[in-house]
Amino acid sequence: MFMKRLLKILPLVVAPLALVACDQSTGPRDGHARLSILLTDAPGDFETAVVTITDIYLQGEGEDGGRTFLRQDDPITTDLLTLANDVVEVVDDYEIPEGVYGQLRFVISGAYIEVEAEDGGTVLYATSPDYEGLPAGVEADGELVCPSCSETGFKVLLGPVSGGDDDDEGELVVEGDETILVDFNVSETFGHQAGKSGKWVMHPTLKATRLVSAATVHVALAADSTVEFPLIEDDTVRLDSFEITLAPTTGGDPTTVSPTDSDDDGVFEATFAPLLPGDYQVRIDAGVDDLTFETDSDLPVNLMVTEGSETTVDILVTELSLEEPADDDS
Repeated sequence: MFMKRLLKILPLVVAPLALVACDQSTGPRDGHARLSILLTDAPGDFETAVVTITDIYLQGEGEDGGRTFLRQDDPITTDLLTLANDVVEVVDDYEIPEGVYGQLRFVISGAYIEVEAEDGGTVLYATSPDYEGLPAGVEADGELVCPSCSETGFKVLLGPVSGGDDDDEGELVVEGDETILVDFNVSETFGHQAGKSGKWVMHPTLKATRLVSAATVHVALAADSTVEFPLIEDDTVRLDSFEITLAPTTGGDPTTVSPTDSDDDGVFEATFAPLLPGDYQVRIDAGVDDLTFETDSDLPVNLMVTEGSETTVDILVTELSLEEPADDDS
């Protein structure tokens, strides 16, 4: 007998795929589940990384396993770089039969990337000259090769969902209302093609984690009452000029944000979520040239983030000074 389940899929940049079990008392009772999928991304050294996802499907186990489409012929185009520290919902409360699924796949119909050129400008590479995701009136400078686009799709690594390692293929066991977080890693997806063709190649790297296992890190930045804030061009330096970076220490790209003081209590905060479990570093930069500072914590702050954890890092600025520019005697 089947149970109804709800599946949500959300994309995440180094983005994880998370599966969250919801209160089943509000879900369907006829042998199906509801699934939602969220997409996120871990940022890389790109100006733009746009993809169009047309289909998302689950593949049953074994050679005879059929496809269960969660999204079919329904394109969604998104810039993955806007998903760093954010998510977008690509499957919302889709009913599927409960059971074990061997694969989750994303079918991509097209993509383009914008990368920095040696002269300081940017260059665009697209999967086709007429890719609909290109900005109006803009032509691609080169080709982005995508070997499996529009065919079988790209496999999402389900290792963390099934209790394995990040790079394990794993499987998806659906037993209730679930939300899955998928990490679309930009820096691992796009790379130069070997040789001197000048082309870029796309081999999407998609990883999943249970959303209930996704973690959150809060960083709270404040200044000691004895700290005097200097003036720069008649403006007083504030802590919101600082930049807070959270970087995975075992690979992946950092995420940098400017802290905000939403309740005017003098504490400037930055939140990083959703996060995969792992080791991270919190780094602080003054964000202003020639501004130096001391804190009550040794920087960078090393963290071990565990499944489902919510960690707060309090950092107190104890000294702040503006270095005078050196005199030019020439």
